[in-house]
Amino acid sequence: MNPSPLSTKHDRIALGYLVITGLFFLIAGSISLFIRLQHLAPRFEVLSAVGYNSAYTFHGALMMFVFAMPIIPSVFGNLWIPGNTGKDDLHFPRLSLWALIAYIGGVLFLILGMGANRIHSGWSLYAASQVDISNPVIALVLTAFCLMHFSALLVSLNFFMTLRSTALLSRLDLKMPIFSWTMYITSIAVLLTAPLSVLTALFLIMRQTLPGLTHELANSAASHLYTGLYTYYSHPSVYLIILPALGLLSEVLGISETSVKLTRGVKNCLSVIGLMAVVKLALVVTAMILPKERALIDSLATGLMILLALPMSVLLGIWARSLFIKKSAWSVPTLYAFSALVLLTIGTLTGIKTGVTLSTNPLNHTIYLVAHFHSVLVGGPFMATLAGLYFWIEPLPLRFVRAAKASWLFIFTGYFFTFLPMFIVGEKLGRRSPYTPPAYASSSALSMTGAVLMAIGLLVSLYVFLRSFKAMKKI
Repeated sequence: MNPSPLSTKHDRIALGYLVITGLFFLIAGSISLFIRLQHLAPRFEVLSAVGYNSAYTFHGALMMFVFAMPIIPSVFGNLWIPGNTGKDDLHFPRLSLWALIAYIGGVLFLILGMGANRIHSGWSLYAASQVDISNPVIALVLTAFCLMHFSALLVSLNFFMTLRSTALLSRLDLKMPIFSWTMYITSIAVLLTAPLSVLTALFLIMRQTLPGLTHELANSAASHLYTGLYTYYSHPSVYLIILPALGLLSEVLGISETSVKLTRGVKNCLSVIGLMAVVKLALVVTAMILPKERALIDSLATGLMILLALPMSVLLGIWARSLFIKKSAWSVPTLYAFSALVLLTIGTLTGIKTGVTLSTNPLNHTIYLVAHFHSVLVGGPFMATLAGLYFWIEPLPLRFVRAAKASWLFIFTGYFFTFLPMFIVGEKLGRRSPYTPPAYASSSALSMTGAVLMAIGLLVSLYVFLRSFKAMKKI
């Protein structure tokens, strides 16, 4: 490999993303341990109330925008798509480098913005959380989000052009790996939604950096876009994060090799989910045209969340059948794929409940929503990333197999210790409260135990990866 940090080779670009996303995932995970420690006992104050909410926001922003959004497309997409399409590299190698530079710039601006101003609105900068939009430091955070979405736009354009020029795609050949199909669908969805995200951030940055701007359109657009910031880019990001994870997990489970019928089923299912991303874009457009019709927008969002459960259920059924077929030979990647199946099933069922109650809004500000959200993210990009990394380094050296399986057990068990108590008592506790009432101290202690178990499992996996990469010369 070319050791230059400015290399345009797809494997070096993937390695750059892997190192940066992995590093900030560990930082965000460490912050979450402090958050859990805050709830270990009633009035146990590790952080002040403002510091707690700032840490909460920083943890969410790092996990969502620095880790979850780029990890699968930018790492595994760059690694595998050229090989899957029979090419030496992506269609525009230099574009990959510029996407990585934009991503790094976004990370730096995010750290500067979050460090210079103790933002405590949540990772989405939701206007209802009382963000001080008049604070000029907010422009740093908005610049970060603009650069990150611009990076995602460049990555998706590169994948789209690479896959579009493939003969297998042009004749809809079922032999093309399911992961490549997923990335093609995802790239289309990103190309449809990311420009609006960039436009949103640019309007707001203009309003911050050009105080003398009096143009009525720019000011009114900035005000309106800020009011619906969550609708325009933060919420669609969740849907676009889960699509690559579904494709990667399907690849790990060998869906492409099971049967043509199953492969067709997964393709159809992923196509429907991709269509849901387009429906989400329609929801955004509706919010722009009818900004005051919040009841209509909430009803559409509720319907979308319920509809998403249908193709998701089909896909989970296909995964379950694949696991049943290969039940006698469960490798480490398969174990993580099984965990994803369980967690995404929980996330789907709790998502229906969250969607049904969206209009009445009783769960949006409770830790029940936190547990649901983490079921989707842990079951999606997190488990998919671990499954994909183990799948990449297979066959795993025999001396590491036992450690890898122990790591999986710690992480899978830790999830239930961490988030099951949140589901049980979550409807009674506010998600932004820095203190735990005495009646729920035992639930908080269980959650802290689970967080420690997950941290131990993750560190064991990190050790296995580093030793395996070195032994197998993957890096």
